[in-house]
Amino acid sequence: MLFVELVEVKSVLEWGTFVELTLTILWFQVVIPTLNLEVWPGYETSIRQHEHEVLLGANISHRIMRNATCLDVLRDCMSKAQQTHEDYRALFTRAVLGTSVLTNYNNEFYQIDDVDWTSTPESTFSWRGETVKFNDYMQRVRSCRGR
Repeated sequence: MLFVELVEVKSVLEWGTFVELTLTILWFQVVIPTLNLEVWPGYETSIRQHEHEVLLGANISHRIMRNATCLDVLRDCMSKAQQTHEDYRALFTRAVLGTSVLTNYNNEFYQIDDVDWTSTPESTFSWRGETVKFNDYMQRVRSCRGR
């Protein structure tokens, strides 16, 4: 019963330009090109049983997203390091540690906890029970190769 009502709430909200990021948060984008930012206002909805009735909760929720990719941040840190004679790795690590990134392939947020400077495209990791090189993984999953 609750699942059916959640689907009905989502179908009502689908007439707008919403993008589903999680099960209960719907967003649409407002681009601010002069600041290189996007504001994603949206609605966080929840449906649950409350005593003998169904309770529908709807809260306004916002996210402010920077349009820079991690590669853009790395390039900025490299150019700053050349000007200030600092280590670009330290600058980049300070810039991204603790930040959240949104992946474009599954609309999931991930928090950056560490930067591994020792890995290369030839390094291996465990994926679905087998040892795979990063290059092979990228070729299989994303149809591209690392350098």
